[in-house]
Amino acid sequence: MLKRKAFLIAMVAAVVMLPLVLYVAWNFDIGALQKPSKVKTFLATKGKHWLVARAVSREKLAAEPSTVSPSVARGRSLFLACCSMCLDQLGATQAQGNAQGTPASAGAT
Repeated sequence: MLKRKAFLIAMVAAVVMLPLVLYVAWNFDIGALQKPSKVKTFLATKGKHWLVARAVSREKLAAEPSTVSPSVARGRSLFLACCSMCLDQLGATQAQGNAQGTPASAGAT
């Protein structure tokens, strides 16, 4: 009778302790920092968006760059000197638009 009573007490203790051990094991984190809650993440994101919007509203947009600048002419000459030779080897239909520095037509690919 004593063995049966000890066995029942051990079983009850195991049933009580098992969920506790599983809970601790499931929530155990070895990271140095705790994960922020959903509320903290939401507030931080809204604050960041507000700060970025405020900074953008204070800055003036730069003027649109001119398409007729020396860098465009230099780029076109570099393209013609370096790239058009290889593109011509691909075939006249693919390189037709590329020789002038513009993309080939959609039907050419």
